[in-house]
Amino acid sequence: MKKIAILTTEINPETITAMVEAATIEATRHEATIVTITKTLGCLDMPVIAKRLLQRKEVDGVVILGAVAQGETKHDELVVNTMTQAIVHLSLQYQKPVGFGVIGPGATREQFNHRESEYATRAVQAVMINIKLLHE
Repeated sequence: MKKIAILTTEINPETITAMVEAATIEATRHEATIVTITKTLGCLDMPVIAKRLLQRKEVDGVVILGAVAQGETKHDELVVNTMTQAIVHLSLQYQKPVGFGVIGPGATREQFNHRESEYATRAVQAVMINIKLLHE
């Protein structure tokens, strides 16, 4: 049985709760065990925690869940782009897959409700497929 970690944030808690629920259902469907669900304060805090999760021998892959709303500035783009680059680098460094289920940049809070399940489900699917590919 494959073991995954879910890493998410405390920002936009209603959306995050729905995303974690959808990810949990999808993990069960793939017969994966969720070894931990960790919440950081925000998305820019995620890379250092993702690194710690990827270092754990019992973790086969990490699912990243978040929702970054579009604001009046381009801060949402900066946050998501910076976080994405760091996490992709960590995935390559530790040779473990990361499923990226982050809504945004450019999304409104209204759009979160239409995307939360889809993004979470696809993030778990990506991790599970890539775990299998890496072990073939």
